Amino acid sequence: MKNKFRLFLTCALLILNTALFANKVIVKGYVQDSNKNAIANKKVSIYTDSLSCSIARTVTTNPNGYYIDSFECSKAITKLKITVENCNGTVLINDPLVPISNIVESNFIVCITQTPPPPTPTTCKAVFAYTLSGYTVKVNSTETNAPVGDSVISRVWNFGDSSAIITGNRVDPSHLYSKAGTYTTCLEIKTKNGCASSYCLSFTIKDTSVLVSANACNVNLSFNAERISLKTVRFNSSLSNAIGDTIIQRIWHFGDNTVLDGNQISPLKEFPMQGVYTTCLQVKTKGGCVAEICKTVRVQDSIALPVAAVDFVSIVSINPNPVATRMYVTLTSRNNNTVCELNIVDIYGMVKSSIKKTLLQGNNIIEIPTELLYQGPYFFTVSTQNSKDAKIFYKL
Repeated sequence: MKNKFRLFLTCALLILNTALFANKVIVKGYVQDSNKNAIANKKVSIYTDSLSCSIARTVTTNPNGYYIDSFECSKAITKLKITVENCNGTVLINDPLVPISNIVESNFIVCITQTPPPPTPTTCKAVFAYTLSGYTVKVNSTETNAPVGDSVISRVWNFGDSSAIITGNRVDPSHLYSKAGTYTTCLEIKTKNGCASSYCLSFTIKDTSVLVSANACNVNLSFNAERISLKTVRFNSSLSNAIGDTIIQRIWHFGDNTVLDGNQISPLKEFPMQGVYTTCLQVKTKGGCVAEICKTVRVQDSIALPVAAVDFVSIVSINPNPVATRMYVTLTSRNNNTVCELNIVDIYGMVKSSIKKTLLQGNNIIEIPTELLYQGPYFFTVSTQNSKDAKIFYKL
């Protein structure tokens, strides 16, 4: 009987000893900087993961950057969370599992000195030259240069009208303007090493009537337009001629922000929608004469829609959007000869520009200048006595 009691007491002591010492965890480690120098007086926060034995404690490193602490719980501690504040205010976190030895070593490296990135080069230079031929500008950026060991990887061209910006790395693109005026073309470059530079030039596209007078042109211009389907028109300029000269180029501006280059006498054009378009034919002769003629082309049903009691108008589209200097607004009117007011309004409700237009029945395409607007969002509104519509657009 005594032997059995002695055996029971021994087992109980062993179980008690295991309960007391298996859940005791020692935590230690070093806190150093990136050069392995000790960080003294650095606070290290230690937390246990047990809800039944939740312990949070903060210890401080000694002059050698060393810290040590111990935890003891009635239940097993399986994981710890150890944190140290970095020099920039962020918190470094280690969450080690407790090994069988119950000794956790958790070291930290703080105040890591990062090598600053190399400075962005600034010695690249964007530059280009241009030549004008009628309404066409030809640019050339071969003189653009980059630092030694660097190279231009991006050229962005903005020709200062409503046309799309040319991206990629085009060295010498051409651009055809739709009408006379003064335009500013800008080139922005970027190099492989991050250098950026921009360069702008302004030039004037002369009015064709001035060119005709200056060159004493003797050109007879004419064309007709035959509607062959719902939205398709066949143009024919075969009766156009230059006395004592030869027409070598025909440029068609169809009035929907599209242009056809080359020397096509009788092009076929499909318009995006029914409406009224101003189509212009510009010709250039072998002797250098440039002349132009414009006509209104109606691409709509021949039978007029019935007149409505309400002078209803609405905005069909704004193109392009976002816009740089000019946009083309397509408006539809239920009646003929509808007087409307066109406004550009900022997001604060301030009217920035206002014009009045008389709309024909059906779709009408109207050019709206936007070069004087600051960058940001705006509303384009159209209103008559009995109706109003608005659409948002963005100015680049």
